[in-house]
Amino acid sequence: QSGNGFREKSGSFRKILKNSCEFGKFPALHITFHCPLVSTVYIDSPLKIPCDDTTDQGRGWWFSKSDNSFRAIDSTDFLRGFDESVEVVKNALKEQGPFDGIFAFSQGAAFVTLLQFLMEQHPQEWNAPTVKFAILVATFKSRCSLHDPLYRESIKMPTLLVYGADDKIIPPEMTEELLPFYAAPQTLVHPGGHMIPTNAAAKEAFREFIGQFLPAVE
Repeated sequence: QSGNGFREKSGSFRKILKNSCEFGKFPALHITFHCPLVSTVYIDSPLKIPCDDTTDQGRGWWFSKSDNSFRAIDSTDFLRGFDESVEVVKNALKEQGPFDGIFAFSQGAAFVTLLQFLMEQHPQEWNAPTVKFAILVATFKSRCSLHDPLYRESIKMPTLLVYGADDKIIPPEMTEELLPFYAAPQTLVHPGGHMIPTNAAAKEAFREFIGQFLPAVE
């Protein structure tokens, strides 16, 4: 989906922090903290997915098939658009940063997991600013064989992995498959489906996790 689409989807998440934070708008991926206020930057993926209508929701971070489509469960040797998407994010980090953290959902979250590997395993090749933490909702391990070499060492970046017990699109086991690839993963399992949770437990978990990275304000 587009940056604007993700902005709408994450509206409830922004409300969780509304008492202590202020959110800005920019044309879905990054959350930026400028203490004592919080502002957000939403980045459009460069890849448009063919669709029958004129909405701007059809975007992705990489394609798993030659018809420019993607399914998380596809085991494939095909990869298109990944490098282009990486460059878009690197340019945003260089030109619009600094950023403290990344918030991402579904394929965007899986894309951020791959970015975390790139940042930590290949810092010279990455050659762009990094971030302090990530919140990944419904992330999963890429089934593309060309990504396999990245899944080697544990990711050290503090990361909150959020997933739904009733998610039919990215079932819980797909996110749980990633847990061994994080040195110290924090998890939040909610009872819902493919969504950003906003129940009481989720609100507390988000506030507690993000609070670790916000400097104290007098």
